[in-house]
Amino acid sequence: EGLRYIRSNRSISMVLTVTIVMNFFGFPFVAMVPVIGEQLLGLNPVYIGILVSAEGSGAFLGAIVAALFVQRAHYHLLYAYGAAVFLAAILIFSLSQNFSLSLIILLIAGFGVAGFSTMQGTIIFLEAPPEMRSRILGVLAVCIGVSPIGLLNIGWLAEWLGPDWAVFVASLGGLIAISYS
Repeated sequence: EGLRYIRSNRSISMVLTVTIVMNFFGFPFVAMVPVIGEQLLGLNPVYIGILVSAEGSGAFLGAIVAALFVQRAHYHLLYAYGAAVFLAAILIFSLSQNFSLSLIILLIAGFGVAGFSTMQGTIIFLEAPPEMRSRILGVLAVCIGVSPIGLLNIGWLAEWLGPDWAVFVASLGGLIAISYS
C-alpha cells in the first residue's frame, strides 16, 4: 500500500530517488577524506580531523540558516539544490590540492547537505497523508540503507582509480543521476 502511494506521488518519489543517489554516490565520500588528506594533501592527523569536521560544521550552520529563513514554498528547491551543491562540492574537493581550499569546499558541501537533510523527512511528512507516513518513512529508511553498498563502491573505485578519482567518479555519477530525477 505504501509503495503504491509512493508511485502515485511525484514529490515523494523524487525525495526517495534523490535519497538513494545521495547515499550511494555522495555520502560514502567521507571514507576517502582521511585517505585524500594523508596521501594527496600530506596532512597530519590533526589537520585530517579538521578537514573531516568541515562538512559537519557547514551542515550545522546550513541547518540553522534553513530553519530560520527558508519558507515552505522553497522546500523542494532547497532539497534538490542542496543535493546538487553537495555533490558538486565533493567533486571539486576531489580535484583540490590545497588544504585551505579543501576546507572551504567541504564547508560548502556541508551547507548543501543541510538543505538535503533538513528537507528529506520534512517533505515526506508534509506530502504524505497521516495514515501513510510511517510506511513511507520506513521506505525512506530502506533508501538510506543503500549507503553500505555505496561504501563498497567507493572502496572498489579507490582501489582501481585512487581515492581522489573515486570521489570524482562517484560524485559525477550522483550529479548525473539526480539530473534525471
